[in-house]
Amino acid sequence: MFEELRQQITELCEPLEREELMLSRLEITRETATEILGEAGTQKPVQPTEPPAGTSRSARARRSGY
Repeated sequence: MFEELRQQITELCEPLEREELMLSRLEITRETATEILGEAGTQKPVQPTEPPAGTSRSARARRSGY
C-alpha cells in the first residue's frame, strides 16, 4: 500500500515540477517585459532621418510601408 502511494506521489510530482518551471519562466519573462517597457517609456522617441543619398523619398516610403 505504501509503495503504491509513493508511486502516485512520484507521478504527481513530475508534472508539478514541470508546471513550476514553466511558471518560473513566465514570471521572469513578465519581469523582463515590464523592465523593457518601463525603460522604453523613459527614452526619447526616435526622429525620422533623411533618406540616404541616392535614394528617393518614394523608395523609402515603399520600404517602410507608407
